[in-house]
Amino acid sequence: MIRKILKLFPLFFTIMISSCNQRLYPSIVLNCDPPCWGEVIPGESAKSFVLETLRENPEIDRESIENSLIPQFSFPDVVSWSFSEGGEGIAYFDNDILMQIEFRKLKYPLDYLITEFGDPDYVFITPYWGREINIWLLYEDQGILLSYTKKLNLSDFVKIGSQDKISTIAYFDPKIEDRIIKDITRSAREYYGKSLEVLKQPWTGYGEFEIR
Repeated sequence: MIRKILKLFPLFFTIMISSCNQRLYPSIVLNCDPPCWGEVIPGESAKSFVLETLRENPEIDRESIENSLIPQFSFPDVVSWSFSEGGEGIAYFDNDILMQIEFRKLKYPLDYLITEFGDPDYVFITPYWGREINIWLLYEDQGILLSYTKKLNLSDFVKIGSQDKISTIAYFDPKIEDRIIKDITRSAREYYGKSLEVLKQPWTGYGEFEIR
C-alpha cells in the first residue's frame, strides 16, 4: 500500500523530506571546533581576516556586512551582518583582534546544542524586561555562551527545559571570560545589587533554577 502511495505522489514526499531536513541558520559547525567558526578564532583572528572570511561565505549577504554602532560595554569596534537564510551575526574586536562572535535570532532547541557541545558549566539568570528574564548558559573552557529570554511566573524558580529555544550563541576567547561574565550580569549587579557569587549557579541538568 505504501509503495503505491509513493508511486502516486513521489514529488509530495520529496518535498516533505526536504522540509524536515532543512538546515538551521547560521551554521554552528563548519570545519573547526568552537570557539573557532569557519577558521575564525576569537583571541587570534585579525579584523581584516574576519572581514575577508565573511565576504567569502556564501551563506552571508555581503551587502549587509557593516561596522555597527551597537552599544557594547567591552568592545566598541563591532561588525554586523545578516545570513541569507535568516539570522544575524555580530563580531566584537579589541585592537583589531576578534574577541567574540555572536549568532542571533536563532531557534535551536537546547537539547540539540547540549548534544553538540555537552553540558554547560554554569547558569546565570538576570533581569531583562517587564516579566521576562535572561538565561545564560556558560561553557567555561570552550568559550561558548548560550542565551535566551523566558517569561516569569509567580515562583522564585525558573524551569529550564530540553525544548527551550536558544536565541543567541556566542563564541569568545576563554581568556576574556571575566569580561563576558561582567557584561551579562551588569544590570543585575548595578541596578539590583546582586553579586557574581549569588548569580553564578552550577548547571545541574534540566529542571528548576532559583531566581536570585
